Order: sequence, then structure tokens, then C-alpha cells
Amino acid sequence: MRDLSTTKNLQEVMTTEEFHRLLEENVQRHADERKRHQGEISRIKNDYNRAIDEIIDGEREALEEYREARKVWERAQESYDDKMRSFKKQRDLVGSLMNTDKMKEANRWTLNNNIIQSDRHNIFERYRISGGGNLQEISASYFTQAGASTSRKEG
Repeated sequence: MRDLSTTKNLQEVMTTEEFHRLLEENVQRHADERKRHQGEISRIKNDYNRAIDEIIDGEREALEEYREARKVWERAQESYDDKMRSFKKQRDLVGSLMNTDKMKEANRWTLNNNIIQSDRHNIFERYRISGGGNLQEISASYFTQAGASTSRKEG
């Protein structure tokens, strides 16, 4: 959890403008982190797809070599089997690496999301402790996800 203190004295009343500014910064940080997370997941999937495409291309080449070498069946069969075992190992390794990367990214997302949510909670607590505003009247309009369709209800 982050420290609730700021450079200002906690005895000072936090203004509604300061509360709104801090809350908007927090919402923007959350949106930025979500975009970063989605970008990382997309990159991980793209890396996996590229690796699988390379493996599939290798498998196709191995199959063509196998068909061309039919006359020398035993030698071609042995070469094909060896390459397929290697490709299977590569496929397993690439899949394992993707799962590990996705797990690490999910952990990073969870940690960062928890920090941001904790910061948001602390902003509300600082505002409440400082005696500024009535949170029951204004808080409902801030519990939305940041994005194009988000609008603040005035009232």
C-alpha cells in the first residue's frame, strides 16, 4: 500500500478539484496499464504464432523430403521420424514458453492492477480523512472503466 501522506499537511482539507485531479490520474494510469497489458498479451501470442508457423513450414519441408525419398524408404523414414520428434519438442517448448510468458504477464498485470486499485482507495481515504466533499454523492460516477464510452454524470 502506498503512503497516504503528501507534501501537504494532512490537516488541510483536500479540495474537490484536487480529489478529481488525483482520481482522474489514477483512472488514466489504470487505462494505460490495461492497454500495456493487452499489448503484451498480443505480442506474446504473435511470437507464438510466428514460431508455430516456422515449425509448420519445417514439418512441410520434412514431409516433401519424405515423399521424394520414397525409393530409399528406410533412410527417408528414419530422417522423417527424427525431424518430427525434433519439431514436436520445439512445439512443446514454444507452447511452454508461451504459457510461461502469459503467466508472468498475468502476474505483472495483477500486481500493477492491485497497486493502482490500492492507490485509488488511498485517494478516496485521503479525501475522506481530509474532510473534503461527500463521497456518497459523487463516488458512483467514478466506478466506471476508463474509455471512449465513459462519461461523468454531473449532478
